[in-house]
Amino acid sequence: MSEDLLARIEVYEKTLAQEGLPKDPLVRKRLQQSAQRLSRSLEDNFDLTHRLLCSVPVELAVTRIGINMGIYRMLASSGSPVPFEKLQKSTGADPSLLSPILNALIAFKSVVDKPQSEGLAYSLPDSARYLADPIFSKAYLECMDFMVPSFTALPQKLAAEQYKSPQTDPQHAALQVAHQQEGTTIFDFLVANPDVASSFSQLMTTWGLHDPQLHEIYPIDRLQSGFESSNSDVILVDVGRIIVQDLLQIIANAPPSNLVEHQVHDFFTEQPVKGARAYYLRRVLHDWNDEEAVKTLTNLNDAMTPEYSKVLVHDHVLPDSGQEIVPVAQDITMMTLCATRERTNGSGRPCFLELG
Repeated sequence: MSEDLLARIEVYEKTLAQEGLPKDPLVRKRLQQSAQRLSRSLEDNFDLTHRLLCSVPVELAVTRIGINMGIYRMLASSGSPVPFEKLQKSTGADPSLLSPILNALIAFKSVVDKPQSEGLAYSLPDSARYLADPIFSKAYLECMDFMVPSFTALPQKLAAEQYKSPQTDPQHAALQVAHQQEGTTIFDFLVANPDVASSFSQLMTTWGLHDPQLHEIYPIDRLQSGFESSNSDVILVDVGRIIVQDLLQIIANAPPSNLVEHQVHDFFTEQPVKGARAYYLRRVLHDWNDEEAVKTLTNLNDAMTPEYSKVLVHDHVLPDSGQEIVPVAQDITMMTLCATRERTNGSGRPCFLELG
């Protein structure tokens, strides 16, 4: 049975290399999750400890080296696989150093090697295209520099607090421990570090492109059909107008648009736009504990027109069981950076029930 399964996996791997990823994103995600579960299930004691102690840190290190050396950028700009000699000349690296770096990038699937008549040549898989983008790669590196130390500080922080729940004070997360920023939130930290803030915003924007968009998960026509022009302005959806609200440092970097009005607003204060058709919170409430989330929802509730206005909350909701790597990692990330958690169906309800 094992040999038969191995043969079928190898056939599919070759098919995938020839035909590319499945067109259906849900099918692709299910295949990826199944492959991850299978891979972890096949690990023995050595495999597990080696992955944690060596493989993951080495992948982070060589990815950064690949960005710094310009390997991804050069491969992305070339219309054909790049020979070793050309890559060596472009990077200026010693051949004896470049070779193991490329071997590692190949092993981690962020570079592909292809045999040529004069030796190996290298190209970039679609999955690594972001690493070749100078804006994204800069954002990736800067976010790594403030996030990785925060993850490293989390075990120490939880142990020092005798494993009490960290879902209390956003000014005392592992982020603050790692960067000696006690008494500030992650948003205070970003304001004080504008380069990091810009990079973090870029990273969130890029990742957000891979999330379902509002029109894909909510019937927008419900808002349009019920819109009353005699009512106040619209926060999110209007026949011809959208208002985007955020803090000053985010709005200052927002691109201009004739279709979108950018408005400086702190959602812990009174909502200035009254009676909107819809108030949209995308990845907002998960940044805050229940007490702060209720404050935000209360401000919206006070601004709403009964039987007309809606609040649309667009956040990850964790299942109670059957967890996958990405949502679990996101959950621990929120604990690390914001001292909060991604919510489940059960844990998210109290915020709304408190408002009646």
